[in-house]
Amino acid sequence: VNQDVGIGIHQQKMNMSFFARRALVQSARQAPQRRAFGAHSAEAAADEMNKWKKIFFMVGIPVCVIKGGSDLVMHHEHHEDDSPKPDYMKIRNKEYSWECGDCAYFDMKCWKACRAEKA
Repeated sequence: VNQDVGIGIHQQKMNMSFFARRALVQSARQAPQRRAFGAHSAEAAADEMNKWKKIFFMVGIPVCVIKGGSDLVMHHEHHEDDSPKPDYMKIRNKEYSWECGDCAYFDMKCWKACRAEKA
């Protein structure tokens, strides 16, 4: 019985493809390697990280604060387009479940017109 098991294993090894055997042999030969990301030493990597931290704090945060401040201080006029919308912009297969079923949730003009009709 033991000889049959040995023959079965041998046949399985023989049936393995060339590439699978080659990969198996090479992986058994090679010792596990440590990956060197970017081929830098730990000190060089730490210096690079600190450089980008300084750039972030010295450039990134001030730019965001200045842009946010300018957006708060300077008022930009937003115009609304009052032209009629094309038919494909308001396709309804069924009405919405709220009181003005034809109005989109944030379409205030439609809500005002709907409530004026009901009043």
